[in-house]
Amino acid sequence: MKKYILGLVAFMVAMSANAQCNFSGINVTLNTQMRSYYKFLAEVDSDSCTEFFWMADYTWQGQKYHDTIGYNNSLMEFQLNVKGTSYLYLKVINHCEGCDTLFTFPLVQYTFDNAKWDYKGECKDYVFKAQQVTNQNPKCMQIYWYVYDYQGNDVAYDSGYTFSYTFPWEGQFDVYCQWWNNCVNQDTFWGQTIDVYCDSSTMGLVAITPSARAMARPNPTSCEFYITNTRGVHEYMIVNPAGTIIAVGHTDPFEEVRIETCLWPNGVYYLLVEGLGRELIMIQH
Repeated sequence: MKKYILGLVAFMVAMSANAQCNFSGINVTLNTQMRSYYKFLAEVDSDSCTEFFWMADYTWQGQKYHDTIGYNNSLMEFQLNVKGTSYLYLKVINHCEGCDTLFTFPLVQYTFDNAKWDYKGECKDYVFKAQQVTNQNPKCMQIYWYVYDYQGNDVAYDSGYTFSYTFPWEGQFDVYCQWWNNCVNQDTFWGQTIDVYCDSSTMGLVAITPSARAMARPNPTSCEFYITNTRGVHEYMIVNPAGTIIAVGHTDPFEEVRIETCLWPNGVYYLLVEGLGRELIMIQH
């Protein structure tokens, strides 16, 4: 459903502490970058003289950290969950010659200011309009719309800043808008629930709030949610936007099940509970 355009976004700065070493044969590439996930590949000659390791500078919960995150690993996978600029480094040391070099990669996670939408509608006919993100290049932005029924089934998909849609029946529908920046392969979502009733004064737009059928609370969320209201022991699993199962377990009839999501990328996830159905969860850091 989503249109992904992979791109290479990396800047390398190599600094040598001693000119007698030749590091020109080292090749470091950004193999994959999708949302907050980065995968780097390093081509470094492995011998008894050479050692290399990865380091990262980042901010977590208001604190700044500088960590060594991998020794002699040609493949480095790194995920950011905070907005702003972090840095990934590859340091290569030649112990025999007594020199080293450093490759520096600025990694930027962008904010999407003013990423909201409004609507107008009557009965089952609605027009949705996404606002323009104010702090990013509009030529890079692509807008996608997703509509799901109360059971989480796909109902409609469209693209563009304006989305005109006639709902197939009355009831509750979840509507999500995705702002996708194809220049940096990052995005954000904003979703709400529509109560579609042709003969009710309650027709209109309401925020996603827990209801009698809700099993995930709070929703949307950032770092955690709880599986509740299952009234028994049921097997559950959680699926990410790519269709990969990322969590499985069993519900508890007496206690809520806590799911930590701080390291999950932004997006829409599915909670599937055996015998109870499927529910959409929106992660927004």
